[in-house]
Amino acid sequence: MALTWILLILSGLIYPAIYIAYRRRLNYKRLETRRILAHGSTFAAYAKAFSGESTPDQTAEKLFDF
Repeated sequence: MALTWILLILSGLIYPAIYIAYRRRLNYKRLETRRILAHGSTFAAYAKAFSGESTPDQTAEKLFDF
């Protein structure tokens, strides 16, 4: 009986675990994008192609808005 409850609870924990892992990955990608955009000419090309924002922080926020 206890094994059934343990399996039931563990099977429901997968969804919060997936959410937390995906959120961490998005935060890492946002941080990495900010690092890349910190270089002048890279930011100008990236902003022109994707967002049109005026600063690297605004661009990263617009791309990874959650």
